[in-house]
Amino acid sequence: MGNLPYNNNLDILRAIAVLAVLLFHLKIDAFSGGFIGVDIFFVISGYLISSKLINEHQSNKKINFAKYFNKRFIKIFPALIILIFFILIFSFYILPPNLFLDFATSGIYSIFMMPDIYYFLNTSYFDTNSYLRPLLHLWSLGFEIKF
Repeated sequence: MGNLPYNNNLDILRAIAVLAVLLFHLKIDAFSGGFIGVDIFFVISGYLISSKLINEHQSNKKINFAKYFNKRFIKIFPALIILIFFILIFSFYILPPNLFLDFATSGIYSIFMMPDIYYFLNTSYFDTNSYLRPLLHLWSLGFEIKF
């Protein structure tokens, strides 16, 4: 895959998106719509992924999706496993049994890059108990993989 030129403007957009989501989760009234930061990330990711794939197609007259998914797997999966492992230990001591079972199930879905499906079927992003779902943020990873 060909490399795209580095674009500082994307870092500025990422920073705005992170700040918006962070302030939303801190329940600061002025940022009640801060979840829009997730949409900004989706747009940036879609732009970067599409640009790389278009660039590859222009260079090679084809797109090697196996190579693309292999690179994504190598980049994401080790950190995902470590995250789930440490939260598993922490959650065992903190969460009540029913929420620990929910966490364990969401962890299995997350390992297979399907947490978005699990949360779609079992909860809402705006549920009051969303703070007791330590892997809830991974829904976007599952969604991005499918996109």
